[in-house]
Amino acid sequence: MENNQIEKLLQKIESLEKRVIQLENRDKKFLWFDEVSQLYWEIKEDKESLITYFEVQKYLESLNLREFQGFNDWRVPTKDELETLFNIKKDNMHITNELLKNMPSKFKPIFWSSTSDLKIKTLKWVAYFDKGYGDFKYKTHRYYFMAVRK
Repeated sequence: MENNQIEKLLQKIESLEKRVIQLENRDKKFLWFDEVSQLYWEIKEDKESLITYFEVQKYLESLNLREFQGFNDWRVPTKDELETLFNIKKDNMHITNELLKNMPSKFKPIFWSSTSDLKIKTLKWVAYFDKGYGDFKYKTHRYYFMAVRK
C-alpha cells in the first residue's frame, strides 16, 4: 500500500472516530433509546404543540433536513411501536417512565401513529397515553407527535 493510500485511509478513520464521538455526545435530553424495542424516540423541546397529521409530514421533513440528533431517518411511529410505550401498571398515566417528560401538561396526551384504517384512509390510529389504549381519528384533528427511528 502506498503512503498516499495509507494517509487517505487514516483520514477516513479519523473522520469516523470524530463521528462516533459526536454521536456519543449528542444532547441526550432530546433523545431516548428504548432497549426493549430498539427504537430511538424524540423528546420534544416544545411538548405542547398540537398538529394535524398533514403537519406531521412537514415537521418530519424539517427534522430530517436538519439531521436531528445526527439522524435523517426520523418517521411516524406505527401503532405497534406506540403500544410498546404503554405501561399498564401505572394508574394515572400509561406510558414508559422515561417518556413522561415528553407528555403535554395541559391536555390529554394523544399521539399520532402512521397506521391507517383499512376502510377509511382519512383515519389514522392515535395512542391515548392517559388511558392505555388507542383509536382511529381523522387526519385533520390536532394531536401530539413524537418522531421515531430504528
